[in-house]
Order: sequence, then structure tokens, then C-alpha cells
Amino acid sequence: MLFICTLLCVFLASDVTNAKDSSITGSHWIVVPDRYTPGVPIPLTFNFYNISGVDVDVQVDLIRDDHHSVSTLTHTFKGAKSELVQLKVPDTGDDPNRYTLLINGLNGLFFQQHAILYYDSGAVPEMFAIHIQTDKGIYKPGQTVRFRTFGISSDMMVYSGQFNISIYDPKGNQMKKLVNVSEPIYGVFEDVFVMDTEPVLGKWRIKVSVDRQKTATEEKYFKVDKYVLPKFQVKRRTNSLLVPAQRERAWNLYCYIVCRYTYGKPVIGTVKLYADIDYSKTPWKKHGDEVMVEATFDINGEAKFTVPFSRITNEVDPYTFQPFVEKLAGYHLLIKASVTESINNITKNATSQVVFYQEPYKMHFDHSSSMSFFKPGLPYIGHVILTQANGNPIISSTENVRLVSYVKFYDHESHRYRAKYLTEQTYAPSVTGSIEISVIPPVNASSLHLEVFYEGLTDTLNVQKPYWLMDDGNIQISQNSSSIVVGKDAVFNVIRSDGLHHIPFFYAIFANSRMLQTGYLHDNASNTMQLSFHVTDKMKPYGKLVVYYFDTDLWNADALYFDVKEDANKFKNKVALSFDKSQAEPGENVSLSITSDPQSLVNLLAVDQSVLLLASGNDVTQSDVIRSLQPSSHSSADSSELHDPKRVMEGQGFQLLTDVHGFQWATGFHKRQIDCGPYPGGMPPSALPGLIMPASPTAVPVLLSGATPTASSGLVSGAIPTASSGKHFLEQETW
Repeated sequence: MLFICTLLCVFLASDVTNAKDSSITGSHWIVVPDRYTPGVPIPLTFNFYNISGVDVDVQVDLIRDDHHSVSTLTHTFKGAKSELVQLKVPDTGDDPNRYTLLINGLNGLFFQQHAILYYDSGAVPEMFAIHIQTDKGIYKPGQTVRFRTFGISSDMMVYSGQFNISIYDPKGNQMKKLVNVSEPIYGVFEDVFVMDTEPVLGKWRIKVSVDRQKTATEEKYFKVDKYVLPKFQVKRRTNSLLVPAQRERAWNLYCYIVCRYTYGKPVIGTVKLYADIDYSKTPWKKHGDEVMVEATFDINGEAKFTVPFSRITNEVDPYTFQPFVEKLAGYHLLIKASVTESINNITKNATSQVVFYQEPYKMHFDHSSSMSFFKPGLPYIGHVILTQANGNPIISSTENVRLVSYVKFYDHESHRYRAKYLTEQTYAPSVTGSIEISVIPPVNASSLHLEVFYEGLTDTLNVQKPYWLMDDGNIQISQNSSSIVVGKDAVFNVIRSDGLHHIPFFYAIFANSRMLQTGYLHDNASNTMQLSFHVTDKMKPYGKLVVYYFDTDLWNADALYFDVKEDANKFKNKVALSFDKSQAEPGENVSLSITSDPQSLVNLLAVDQSVLLLASGNDVTQSDVIRSLQPSSHSSADSSELHDPKRVMEGQGFQLLTDVHGFQWATGFHKRQIDCGPYPGGMPPSALPGLIMPASPTAVPVLLSGATPTASSGLVSGAIPTASSGKHFLEQETW
């Protein structure tokens, strides 16, 4: 009898223990990436709710398809607080196509989740570009075209393979063809093309391609023409715009003729000037009618003249009896100037046009940069384009740009929609031509209406509250940095609704469809939090920032694309060039000094400046190289893809694991162990030696992308610096 009683007590005690464990309830949200990179830790964001004050023990295993665990992390979440932890990933050399991530709640909260992580090498997609340089932009018949070409990758290494080069005349005839040519040491291939004495005049084309990539081609054009090099240049300066409809303003055009030799000295001579309104295709202008200005005067580098409009101020169209001044918008004032120098009796002509406008300014809402929706209670950011009629900025500090806004909302007492005006705002015109406006719609607003006024101009914008917007707890990301550059810090603002100060916020940075960096935002008393991170090469050409949070009865997420620019410091080989004198007489020797890294190739190009007056664009600049390696861009877009919380968390690169009801679109939770066993002793697999994470991993921002790849100094490598100079060049001095 004693023996039986003892057994009964044991069973009762066991039931009490199980009853205690089953009484522990709670929910979890776990965010994991959908890819893994060998040797790069996997970030795991854990959030627990309805279980405050209880420690939660969690074990995470990274398992191969053969059920073998390659890494294990066991972590205790003190008081069930949300944290960001990492799971180490081994670099085995035979990494599988996928791993299974198994997550078990062992104590405090019992659950099981699993996710599939697919292999990602972590390599940055390589960009490749070809560049072509010619010694001039225009050639005479019989002259020699000198050209060089090189290919460059995003790591700033010069391509040393083979090129295919073709030269075509304006009729498409192939005049020269080079196949599989290369310069294996430096990578810069040079060649010449001797022009025929009777070539086809017009635009010629050089085409360069490589077998490395089918899309790796580049073309450059040059002109062939019979020309005489200009020794001086004629320019004109006039009023920036003409608004004839404003009769109360001064109705004169002040014009300056500036004429200087290519070496900077003023030209002394005579100017013949013709200025009249271009009435082409209009019935009221008769051939032979009197022109507005036709004059001859002397010039010494610069001369001023005035075009009076008083002659047509009171004239009317004989057909419609409408004043001419009201019909000039869209027409041009044609100015022709012929300058004849007094020394050599050489004449140079210049023609220009000044357009007439109906209004002196133009203004409109920029729909591409203004948000297409608003979140009640959070700032709405929009942009107004305000410039002069010709596109030049308005220079003024007077705040006379008025913004009137009102919202519509549903009044539950009267059971109808009503309107409420917001505080009127004023702004000064911006020197950039774009005015950023900001209004905060109240939390009960259903639509927002904006109207802007300036100097008789007006424009409107209507914005609706999106259907997918959550009722409470909204957040909004905005870019603080004017530009985001590799190697520098990017700054963003995260604005949150009232009542969210106690909730931890997490963020993730994606580029090329992979998660690169994760972290959390520290709490503060303000509704605006600042987020900053270091921009790396792996974030090019654009990245996506996602900010999210989870709480007991609400959650939210927001995202924003950001374009990443390359820094000029990408060129590791620093080149410096200097002359020994700033001015020199004809026939005088000039010394040129060049400094660069050892074993660098130096290619020189010197050309008579007068050639550039006829044609340019033959050179390769630093910005050309940087721009060619950044071919695509994804500017910030206001769409549900970026701002609908559900679509944000469903986006590529994310996996959300949760047991919260109503999230069927997230990965479902599993009550039982998935088929990864049988495990010895009925326990999940343990980690291999040396792969266990520390007991208390830190939850600070983690860089997942590894070290930024270093670039080789310079564009080329090889022998000592060399320079070639052409003694027989005419218009190009050095090649």
C-alpha cells in the first residue's frame, strides 16, 4: 500500500508541473533574411508579447538537408525583451544550396519555427564600361584620327582583354575594322585612322566592343568637315526672358556683344547687328517690313545695344485686331551679329534667339517628388517647382509664396463629411527652384487638399489617405542627407505617431535583393528619431531602408529607396598636373609636370582651344567613368510596395515568422518538431565544436556585408610612367 501511494504522489506532482508550464502564454515575431552568405552572420530579430517579466530561452540551429547541424545559438531573452542577435554561418567550401533555420522556444515561451535560407555568394554585381577618347572632335579631309580605348570594372581595374573596333562613315559604311586587338600590360589600346582626302562629310562613328559581355559596347562620334579654325569667338548676353504682355514694365531688351580671341585678348573691329521678331508662319508679317534694329557700330572686346519694343506696343493684328504684344508668347527675338576684326579683316558671325513668355514665372507641384498619399498625424512632404519662365531660379528672400491647405474628415456626430482649414504657410523662392512644403494633417483626416499662390500663379494638389493605412501607430521615413555617397554616413529621419516611445524599432538595409545590415533605434522622448549608417560599395547602385516594430496590439513598417553615388576618392591613383608658367608667348617653351603612383601609364592630350569652339565631347572625364559604372537607379517611390506595412514585410529579402492570428501571409508557425530527426535522446542537434555563439550576443547595428573591397591603386599597372608627344600635330598638340 505504501508503494502505491508513493507512485500516486509522483504522478500528481508531474501533472502540477505540466499545468504550470502550459499556463505560460505569449506571442512571438521573428524576422530573418531569406538568404545566407558563407562566413557572414545571420541577423535574427526577436519580439515577444503578452509575456513580460518572464525569461525566454531560445535555441537556433542551422541545419543541412542531411539533418546535420552546422551552427547553434542558445540565447536567453531577459524579461522577454526584444533583441537582435546573430547566428554564425560557417564557410565550409562546399556550402549547400540551402539551409533550414530551426528556432525552438525552450523555456518561458514554447514554440517552434523554421525557415529556408538559400545560398548567396555575397558578391557585388560587377559593372563594366568601355570608354573612347579621340584627339579632337572635328577633322578636316585628309587628317589623321587618333583614338584610344579602355575598359574598366566597378573595382576600378582596367580590362586587359581583347577589343573589337570598327569605324563607320555617315552612310554606315565600315571604313576600318580591328578584331581581337589588345594592350595586355596597361589595358589602354591606341590606334589611328587616316582620313581620305575626299571623305563623306558629316558625323562619323567609332564602335568598340569586347567579348567579355554581349552588352559591353560603346560608341563615340566625331565630325568630318571643311572648316577654318576660328581665331576669336562672338558671344552675346541679353535679358534672361521677355514678357511682352506686361506693358507696365520696361519694354527694352539690353544686349551685349562680347568678342575675344581664343587666347583671351579683346577683338577690335566693327559689328553689324540685325534684331527682329521671328514672325515666321504668321499672317501679319510681310516680307520687307521694317525690322526693329539694324545698326553698325564699333567694338573693343564688348559693345552694348538696345532693342526697343515701343514700335509694336500699340500695333494690332490687321486680321484679328488683337494687340501684337498679346500674341508674342512662344515666338523668338532673332539676333544676328557679324563682327569683323580690324587687323586681318576676318569676319565671324553669331546668331541667337530670345524667347517670349506669357508670364515671367512658372509654378507647379512636382508630382514625381511629392508624396502621393498622406499618413494622418505625420508630416506630409511635397515639392513646388517655382522658377523664372526660362527655368532660371528666382533670387528672393521674401516669403511671398502662400500655401493654403485644408482636410476633409468624417464627423460622427453629424454623420457627414466636413472640411477644416489648416494654418496658412508662406515660403521664400528657393535658389534650387524647388520648394519643400510640409503640413501635418490631423489624425481624423481622410483627404488633403493643397493650393499654392505666387504672383498671380496658382496650382493645386489633392492627396488621399491610402486604403492600406493602419488606424494607429504609423511611422514614416524621410532622407536627411542631400546625397548618399560611398564611404560616408547616410542620415535618415524616422517619424512616429504619439504613444510609441516605449516600443523598440528595428531597421534593415537591402541592396541587390539581399540584407546587408541590421540594427535597432534607441528610444528617445521625441517623435522624430535619427538613423545613420555607413554606406558601403555593396549598397550600389541603390539600396532600400526598412524600419519596423511589433507590439502587443499593433505593428507597422515603412520603407524607402535611396540612390548611392560613387565618390571621386574611388580613384586610388592620385594624378597631379601643373605648368611652369600661366602665360607664354608663341614659340616659347612650356614645361609640364605630372605626378602619379609608381608604375603608372600616363596618356596626354593637348589641343588648340579654337578646335573646342567647333566641336567637343571627345575627351573622357573622371565623372564619365564614375557615371558609367552606375548605370541604374531606383529613386524613392511613393507606392504601396514601399509604404504598405504588409507589402514591406512581404518584400524580397525578408521572412516573418509569427504565431499571431491574422497573418496568413507570413510564414506559419509549427506546433510540432519538423522532420529533422530522429535526434539522439529526443533533443535538437547541438552545434559543432567552435560554432557556438557567445552566450550574450550584443544587439547593436551589425554590418553583414563584410569588408569593403579594396581597389587597386590607379587604373593600370606596369612599367614606369611614359608620355608620347606629337611633333607633327597641327590642332592637337600632344597625344
